[in-house]
Amino acid sequence: MACSNMVCGTGGGYSGPKEGDPDNSAVLTATPAFGGVDVEWTYPEINPHAVAHTRLYRSTSGTDADPLLYKIVSGGYFFDRTTTATAIEYFYWIEIVSINGTVGERIGPASATARPTIQQMLEMLTGQIDSGVLAEALKGSIDQITLNRLGIDQEAIERAKNDDALGVSFNEVQAHSDETRALLQEETKARTTSDSAFVESVNTVYAEMETQSQTLTAAIQEEKQARTDADGAMAKQLDTVQARIDDDIASVQTQMKADIKKVGDTITDIGALYTAKVDVNGMVGGFGVYNDGKTVEAGFDVDRFWVGRSSQDKVKPFIIEGGETFIDDAVIRKLTFNKLRADDGSLAFSGGKLKAEHIDVANLRVREAASFSGDVFSDGFISGSRGWCILQSGYTEFNDATIRGNLEIKTLTVNGNSPYGAIKVDKYQNWGDVTVNSSTQYFTTGWGYDSVSEMPENGRVSLRGNARANVNIVGTVGGTKSTWGGAHNEWTTTRYSGTVTIRVRANILVQVDGVTVINKTGTIDTKTATGRYTYSMNFSGTVTGDGEYTYPAYRSSSSIRARTRIYIDVLVQDKGTTGLGYEPNTIEAGGTNIATGEVSRLG
Repeated sequence: MACSNMVCGTGGGYSGPKEGDPDNSAVLTATPAFGGVDVEWTYPEINPHAVAHTRLYRSTSGTDADPLLYKIVSGGYFFDRTTTATAIEYFYWIEIVSINGTVGERIGPASATARPTIQQMLEMLTGQIDSGVLAEALKGSIDQITLNRLGIDQEAIERAKNDDALGVSFNEVQAHSDETRALLQEETKARTTSDSAFVESVNTVYAEMETQSQTLTAAIQEEKQARTDADGAMAKQLDTVQARIDDDIASVQTQMKADIKKVGDTITDIGALYTAKVDVNGMVGGFGVYNDGKTVEAGFDVDRFWVGRSSQDKVKPFIIEGGETFIDDAVIRKLTFNKLRADDGSLAFSGGKLKAEHIDVANLRVREAASFSGDVFSDGFISGSRGWCILQSGYTEFNDATIRGNLEIKTLTVNGNSPYGAIKVDKYQNWGDVTVNSSTQYFTTGWGYDSVSEMPENGRVSLRGNARANVNIVGTVGGTKSTWGGAHNEWTTTRYSGTVTIRVRANILVQVDGVTVINKTGTIDTKTATGRYTYSMNFSGTVTGDGEYTYPAYRSSSSIRARTRIYIDVLVQDKGTTGLGYEPNTIEAGGTNIATGEVSRLG
């Protein structure tokens, strides 16, 4: 196993593997999955137990020379869950890291594009089905059977006798009494032109009875159409069986249709459709098959669907009822699910995990419980994913552990760093001799920075930001005005009073990797000067805000920055009755942003 950047070694300049290190024979694969990508790799053939963890890299380019370190994984499997509906091809690389700190050569890339989530697939397929030819054919209700459907009358029959391009036939056999009627109708209409031919026939068997309170009818109708023209060819047969008593109607209908459309010599649309529908008072259901030359689709528009023999002593092996599927016995090679329940209704799998109460260990056998002469692994052990191991070196791995007594740890690290740490950002800036004569002005410090490294997923930083303001404002209010004239033609001096009210606010803004965690604005103080004199105002205070940030994924480095903004609001500018009495204000201001916090790599 080779080393990268001379991380390992037994002496100066040595970059080879250490004794006991695994080799670099892992095979990396990436497979599309519902809602993500399954990234898997085999364990090294030599010393697989010496694998400490695996570095997983990811990029959208297979030629990326420096892909992002995406995850630190224990085991040989990682599910890269997607958070966007956009299909993106991701490329993956791995580096095997041994328990001695040796980093293997990078393996990869392997690439895959995630499939939509199961919910997205259901919604997408449902939309395609509902807008398709078959679903539309199954939705419509069955029309009521009518007599003389083609509207053939005596005039049409006479006209056809003198037109070779038109053929019309109407035959009827009828019997009736005062309350009942029975008849058979056969209608045929055919027409040809220089570039088209069309024939349609309708055969109807009809029975009717009227009583004092009800009208009862029963009918069977067979419709056939065939058409050819410059745009294509179509053949259709529709068979309907119907019974009616007043407003209650029950109907059964089958349809066979073959249709080809063309433009010039090019086929633009082709389809073969078969449906069988049942309709009782507008409640329609049925099944059908449709073939468009690319896909054969079969669908059942029903409330309950079952498969099995009709013997009363047999349980139906497959039933769909009310949107739920019931299967008596199944052999499934591959199964993807979100939740799985036991036969008592309790959840056995939830969130992709098997609950402990559903693990049967009645057949567990340990032949040498007192001592072990070699490394011990559970059956099917995969580091970081399944099972447990106890190595002679003292290294152990379990999925979970409960310690009832004391736990003594000499050194605890998270991704090579202390699990806890501190943050401090301190930035001061001074502004002097600045003129303020508008309603609102502000002054902003530069950014102060700090950073943390190797933050795992669900690691967090807790922050407190303080914006400290110290502002001195000097100005004048009131004034005098001299005028010439009057009874004695002389200078007259008049004194006027003025008013100014100023408010100072401060804002603290703290961000983690560009994400705003604290954005707090508060008032430092509001002061007023009135009269005819030079005034001086001092504003000093602090605005404090708190926030917390949780890392959604591993980051090798994270930047924390803070900035303070000082707002000076001139709320009142009363310059006196003559427009005098207010002068611009000169300020000397200073701002400090201090952000302190704690780092928790344990989440």
